[in-house]
Amino acid sequence: MQAAVIHTNHSRKRCQQRGVTQQMIDDTVAFGDMIRKQGLRFYIMTEKCLHFFHKKQYNERVKNTVVVMSEDNVVLTVYKDSGAMKHIKKKRKSITRWKKEEEEE
Repeated sequence: MQAAVIHTNHSRKRCQQRGVTQQMIDDTVAFGDMIRKQGLRFYIMTEKCLHFFHKKQYNERVKNTVVVMSEDNVVLTVYKDSGAMKHIKKKRKSITRWKKEEEEE
């Protein structure tokens, strides 16, 4: 059983803008491919993951959905990208953070 997910205000707004339902998020997290990068989990609903569903119309809607979650099951954002797997794998392992003190020097 998957733990309940919590949405940020940003993720709620993006879901509305992009027409992504909670069911699509749940299915992507449950059946999609997961990549861990930058301290986050990226769930991607690839073509090969769609064999779990039998409705062609739903498959077209959920295909290429990407759910970005933190380690404590908070959905940060949701988007669609046909090249997501390639782009996410190219990301650096960690996020570079600049300290304000370093910029002032």
